[in-house]
Order: sequence, then structure tokens, then C-alpha cells
Amino acid sequence: MLPSPRLNEKPTVTTASVKAPFDKFFADCERHLGNDILSEWPHTWSDLPDAWTRKQRNLLRTHDRSNPKDRLWDENQKQISAKGWPQYYVGAFPFCFRLPEYTAAMWPPPAEHPLKMGQSPGTHWYHAHKHGSTAINVSNGMTGAFIIEGKYDTDLNAFYGKVGDEAWARAQPVLVINQLGQSPNLLSPNQLNNVVVGQHAFSVNGRLQPTLTMRPGEVQLWRIVNTSSRSFAHFVSPANGFEWRQIAQDGVQFTFENYKGSLNKPVLLAPGNRADLLVKAPANPSKYGIMVQDIVTRVGLTTTNPQSVVLMYAEVAGNAPENQKQTQFIGLDADSTFPAFPSFLADIADKEVKYRRTLTFNSKGQGMKQQHTIDGEPFSEDKIGARVLLNMVEEWTLENTTVFTPAPIDHPFHIHINPFQVVEIFDPNDTVNVDGKAVPKYVFYDEPDTRDPAQCYLNPSNPKTWKDCHDEKPRNIWWDVFPIPSGKIATRKDGQQILDSNGQPMVVPGYFKMRSRFVDFPGLYVLHCHILAHEDRGMMTIVEVQKVSPTTSLPLRHH
Repeated sequence: MLPSPRLNEKPTVTTASVKAPFDKFFADCERHLGNDILSEWPHTWSDLPDAWTRKQRNLLRTHDRSNPKDRLWDENQKQISAKGWPQYYVGAFPFCFRLPEYTAAMWPPPAEHPLKMGQSPGTHWYHAHKHGSTAINVSNGMTGAFIIEGKYDTDLNAFYGKVGDEAWARAQPVLVINQLGQSPNLLSPNQLNNVVVGQHAFSVNGRLQPTLTMRPGEVQLWRIVNTSSRSFAHFVSPANGFEWRQIAQDGVQFTFENYKGSLNKPVLLAPGNRADLLVKAPANPSKYGIMVQDIVTRVGLTTTNPQSVVLMYAEVAGNAPENQKQTQFIGLDADSTFPAFPSFLADIADKEVKYRRTLTFNSKGQGMKQQHTIDGEPFSEDKIGARVLLNMVEEWTLENTTVFTPAPIDHPFHIHINPFQVVEIFDPNDTVNVDGKAVPKYVFYDEPDTRDPAQCYLNPSNPKTWKDCHDEKPRNIWWDVFPIPSGKIATRKDGQQILDSNGQPMVVPGYFKMRSRFVDFPGLYVLHCHILAHEDRGMMTIVEVQKVSPTTSLPLRHH
């Protein structure tokens, strides 16, 4: 998207200049998308209003006359002739979509039912996704949150009432976290490192260490979005009399059991993650710091860490809310009604799984060929990384064979469109507490007399042993971003690396297993690492969901 040309310091493409063609476009969109709950439109460039497409052609040709070595309209014309979508625009572009609402009373729905899941209400976000420039765009602030409302909000409002004349859920803080300063921008025009405030440079809604206000004992819903291009934000357990309970993850609400068990649990938000937290203020008025850790791996997570920094402040002042329910956590007393959990988000049972596959994420050191890959390949717009049949339930193992030192890197796996449930996690870098000291949970030497019972033996030559010997199971939560634990080089008891038959260090990958229902939306979309510098450099691939056999490829086209 090129900026609008300027005439006498004013942009030539303005809201007024595109109003007429855009009004026509959105009216057409209502008509086309209203006919079929799963319909798609527009299909080709010619579906767009003539007045706007002519203006775009003229603006781009004017640009090309001044930039003969960078002729953008020629590229657009090639795409249009091939019935594809042109890539370059000036000043404005219209887009529309429909949020399909699942309304059936039964689960699973009959085969003829048009929707299997639809769209969940919740906290979502958007960002510039121009491949190759995603990290730069996001680091310069091109991110934002949007809320999809539904029964979740209705049920919260039914319990908490109103704040003034506004429904309670609409009056709650939306907190967009970012890290400005990792690429040239207004805060750091000439450096690539973080802007230092204390130690780290998390911003909230574009501000460094801002302050929100709460009343004594008040419960607020904090809709938190981590839009950082690189760093995890780890919210350590609340202090100073604060309490919290998590009620949703990645735009999907919790079951009551998961909500009930979340009291004051730490919350780890990888890049792209969202969390809805019900936060209860202390009774004592004061100004309190809300602390986070800035990390890129689970290794070393603690509930109290001296390297934590202030993300923002909460200033508690005034009188407690008159409405006593606004000082309570919903669902924990006889009079409250916890938000009803949608039937279409029922747990994915073993018997539903029809197909299993493995995808392997890997990063190499700087300067290495194909530095960031999935299944050994960098992103190509001509390559499909996973073909799936519509209405298929699959279980995927997401591996991470990256072995950076001195610190591991957990690649945050993100897939567009469909949320997933994590059913198993294996982190070979994990630790356990033995006599007050953190020691490796996994060791590669089979000497039971010298290992603590809390430690697990892994045979680096036998992948069947690469699992948690304690058989710990994650909670059934729906995600759309989840960090793949980093890999680890196998070592002997003396610390020496274990080599394979080719003399190379043996790597035991970290992994997690997830299950997803590929329903409702056929077509092309992507999965990628949400450390955006990795995605820009190749750690992304295309998913193709087909209504026909997954062995028959559909032609690549705009979705």
C-alpha cells in the first residue's frame, strides 16, 4: 500500500474521494455474502467498483512514470490477466467479510448443517502482514485489537451490569502490548535494539508504562493482546493484594473448570497470544506496578524474578463500586451465572482424530543458508505445506529442532482461521526442583542410582522415549498461538555432547501435539512462527483446506 500522492501538502486519496465507490463495494458485499453463510466475494479484480479500479490504475501509472525501474502497474496487470489479485495499491483498499454465527442447539451438528463451529466471540487483533516486512511494520506500531461480541459479553453484562450508562464489558480496558524500537521508528530512528526503560521496552496502547485507574476492590476485565514482534510477556503471579482469574485465551472463553483453577496463576503470552483476565484491585488506595518478564523461552520462568519490569501501573483510588457484584469474580457464588460454554467448542476426543502429521520448525545461526524453515524449506508462494480435507479432524505434532546457545528459543506456532487444543507438551530443556535447586528434568544417561526420581531418562537414539515420564497433561484450552519448546543437544553425565554415526551432535526436539477441527472454511491460508523476523525470513507455509481429496491440489489463488 503506497502512501497517497500529495498536492499542496494534502493527500489526493481521502475518505471523501473513495466514498462513492466504497459505498457501492460494501453494498455489493452485503448482497453477495448475505446469500450464503459460507460464500466468498469478491472473486476477481473486475468485481471491484470501476471508478475505484480506474483511479488505482491511473495513480500507479503516474507512479511508474516517475519510477521507471520500479513499475508497479505492469506487475498488477500480469496478475489481473491471470485472474489473480494485483499486489500494489495507492492510498486505500476496500475489504469486507462476514462473521458466521453458530446457532445450532445440538453438537455434533448434522452433516447438512452449514456451520460446524462458526466464529467465537472474544478478543482478537490485526497487524500488517506483508511478507518480508511484517516485523518492521509491527515494530513500528501497525497493530491493533478488535473485539467480536456475542453471548460471552451478554452473560458478563448480565452479572456485572453497567458502568454509568455503558454495558460493563464495553467499559473494560483493552491493553495492546508492543515493543517499539526493534526497528527504525520515531522512538529509535537509528538503532535496532530495544528502547531501554528500566531494561525492556514494552509499550501498552502506544505508551511506555502508562497508568490505568481502578476503584478499591473493583473487578475489571483486562483484554490483553501481545502484538510484539519478538518477545513473550510473562505476567508473574499478582502481588500487593491484587488477584486475578483468567477467563479466555486467544479469543476463546475458558470452561468453568479451567477458569476456577486459574486463580493467581502466572500468564505467559507469546507474540500473538491474547488473554482475558478478571483482575480484582486491592482495598488499599495506592499506585501499583504490574510486572512482566521479557523472554523468548519457557526455560527459567519463575513467579518472582528480579529481572521483571514494570509493564504499566494500576492506580487504585476513590470509593469501592456501589454494585457489589463489580467486586466479585463471576461464577463463584450461588447468585452468579458463568458465561455459557459453546457446544461447538467441545473437547476433541481421541475417536474424532482421522489423520496425524508432523511439522518441524528449525532456525540456524546468522548467515547460514535457509536460516528459518518448516520441514527444511523456507516459505514459497508456490509450495503447500499441509493439505487438509474439509471437515477433517487432525492431530499435529509441532517439533522444534532449534538448539541456540546460551538460551533456547521457543517458536510460537500460529495458524490462521482454526483454533486448536494442545494435548501434549514435551520440553527437553525443562527443569524440576530438587532440594531447592533447579536441575534438568530430562537426562541422557541411564544411571538410576545417580538420578533423582523427578528426573526422566531419554534415549537420544529412541524417539519413543522423548516424552514426559510424569505423564502431565495440559488443560483443554483453545489456542491459535502456542510456543513450540526448543530442542536440546543430548549430553553425557560429564557434559560432553553425544554424537551420531556421522559425528554430529544428537538433537532431541521439543514438541507439542495439538488437535484441530478443519471446518467451515475451505481455501488457502498460512501457518508461521510468530517471532516475525523468523516468519519474514522463511518460517511460514501455506495450508490448503479442500472440499475434495487432499491429494488433488487446487490452483493457488487469493483467499
